[in-house]
Amino acid sequence: MTLRTLLVWAYPRSWREEYGEELAGILAQQALSVTVVADVLAAAIRQHVRRDDPWKICGAGLFLWTVAGDLMNVVNSNWFLLPLPPALFLTGAWTVVRDRSNTLSVARAVGKAAILCLLPDMAAVLMRGASPVLLPSGIMCFRWGIYTGTILRPAGWQYPPFLFTQVVLPCIFTGCAGGLFGRFVNGFREGLRG
Repeated sequence: MTLRTLLVWAYPRSWREEYGEELAGILAQQALSVTVVADVLAAAIRQHVRRDDPWKICGAGLFLWTVAGDLMNVVNSNWFLLPLPPALFLTGAWTVVRDRSNTLSVARAVGKAAILCLLPDMAAVLMRGASPVLLPSGIMCFRWGIYTGTILRPAGWQYPPFLFTQVVLPCIFTGCAGGLFGRFVNGFREGLRG
């Protein structure tokens, strides 16, 4: 696979079906410099924002954030959790503003983004189990994942219920609040038009 092919594949599928051959022809006729590659990638990102579902974009960002936190071995850090509620609020609001979706569609979209966000965390727990962590206070805890913080004993059965009640449900409620905000935005925009 050549760099030109990869650049075309950076665009969403619907865009590629419509304009992919034309872009491939243009890229074949010119030398690829750093500025051309950067310009094509920036345009691909813009097309993803325009065409992809909001949950995919926000969920992908949260997925990468979770992977980074897992690689940095973040343990029970409040600063690490800061992007989660705004991203899910944005997912809910963006879903309503773009598609004029109902509450069930918003909850489904936010749930998908939350699951995408939690996949690396769950995979890490399944692959390595609890990670022993010595806290600064001298207490030995077991880390069950980035979003679940620490618990004092290694009880794996506690992870799924804790994850659902402390992470997934609040995420869905936050996203639904974003959906209500999106409805307000849509109503405000219609009021300005009429």
